[in-house]
Order: sequence, then C-alpha cells, then structure tokens
Amino acid sequence: TYRYMQTEALYPFGYGLSYTTFAYSDIYDRAEINQIEVEISHRNCGKASKLLKKAIDLVDKNITLEVKIDNFPAIHLYEKYGFEKKAIRKGYYNGIDGILMERNNEK
Repeated sequence: TYRYMQTEALYPFGYGLSYTTFAYSDIYDRAEINQIEVEISHRNCGKASKLLKKAIDLVDKNITLEVKIDNFPAIHLYEKYGFEKKAIRKGYYNGIDGILMERNNEK
C-alpha cells in the first residue's frame, strides 16, 4: 500500500488500477507476468499499455504470461507488444482454456 512506500508511487491513488503483479527472478531464464488488471471504469485509456510497457522495460529476459482464450482485448494488447502464442493450456482457468504467450525480450 502507499502507506509503506519509500519512493513516489508510479501511479497515484485513484488512478484506476486494481492491482498488478509481476514476478521476476534471476534464478529463472525468464520473467512471468502473473496479472494485469485495470478497473472497468478506467479501461480503454492506455493504462494497461503503460503497465505492460513498464514491465517489459524492467527486464532483459523473455517474458511469459497466460491469458484466457476468450479475453480478446488482452490478447490483442499482448500481441501489440510482441507477445506470441506458444501453447494452449486446457482448462487452465477453472475449465476455460488459457493461452501461454511469450515475448522475446533479450536485449
């Protein structure tokens, strides 16, 4: 939360972001985006694009993520930023298939 931050927040309180998690470790040969979500009333304003770009800029390893097979806005966003479909994960989201996507991010 903002209460415990030692630095200035990238996006101020009330900006419309629900939450975002981004996993990264030097142990693995890739980074993984676990979730990007923007509050419904703040969608289609470029906020998810800013978050995704920031995540891409943070690492110099390939990045993977999973997305629901029917989440067309998210799939389009990820493809716009160079993610490619690699595999189908059957039943990954409580019985709904997911798509494993990857971006070659090596610099």
